[in-house]
Amino acid sequence: MRKILAIAAFALPILLQGCSSLPDGARRPALEIERVTISGQGYGVDFTIRHSSPEPLQAEGVRITITGSNGRELGTLHDSTAFEIPPRREMRLRRVVQSGEGATARASLATPMLTLGVSASLKVEIAGAAGIDGFEPVATYSGVAAHE
Repeated sequence: MRKILAIAAFALPILLQGCSSLPDGARRPALEIERVTISGQGYGVDFTIRHSSPEPLQAEGVRITITGSNGRELGTLHDSTAFEIPPRREMRLRRVVQSGEGATARASLATPMLTLGVSASLKVEIAGAAGIDGFEPVATYSGVAAHE
């Protein structure tokens, strides 16, 4: 029985390693929200991904939540468009989060001189990283969103 447990304990990490689709030596990319703006379409979120690993990573999508200074959710986005994060590069990207149904969300888009205190959270979903705690990059933003 001890031999079986010893073999299982030795073989399990090797088997699990084979199930992961992350490249060898992959490191978590750095993610930063540069700015959040207000436009007629919703909230523009400009962000940068810095990837320092030697192999490209496949992103499976992006999740963004915009919250007003009053704590109410102004809009969410789950964009499942896949894209490649090239090795040892920096990518600047933009996604537009459609405004929610609330009166605050609609008013912020309709008033061109308005600036709005917002918080944003952003997560890039990486292929093969599900179940690997802390690998998928997450960024937050807290500041003012102004009209473009």
